[in-house]
Amino acid sequence: MPEPFSPAATAALAAFNAATGDLLMPSERDHPFIPVILGMITLSPQTVAQALDIPLNTPVSVQSFEHFFTPLTTRQPWHTTDDLPTLVGFAGLRDTLAAYLRDPVVYRFGEGTVTVLIIGYLDDGTVAGVQTKVIET
Repeated sequence: MPEPFSPAATAALAAFNAATGDLLMPSERDHPFIPVILGMITLSPQTVAQALDIPLNTPVSVQSFEHFFTPLTTRQPWHTTDDLPTLVGFAGLRDTLAAYLRDPVVYRFGEGTVTVLIIGYLDDGTVAGVQTKVIET
């Protein structure tokens, strides 16, 4: 039987679920954001890969939290009024993650089909955040 989440992890999970809502990560095939709780681990590409059963030889890159969210939250000339709710949704996700996570970082595992994790430490030291996929060709 899995151990119950800490109060901090339970609160973060609820907030992340609410913030992700119907948001989809734009790529060649859009994917949802899924909240993740990885437990009390040291935050590194290797420990995250192990926690998610990603082979350790999988290519990984690191991206800043700000760099990841800037194109998703910045209005561009080609955006229509129909795009505004999505921009607001991504800003809400960014703000929710920033409110709960210390030292948030983005890990990108793989090539072609990339597993993207936006994670950091909760106040109790638990590593948590959200996961999605992007298709890059």
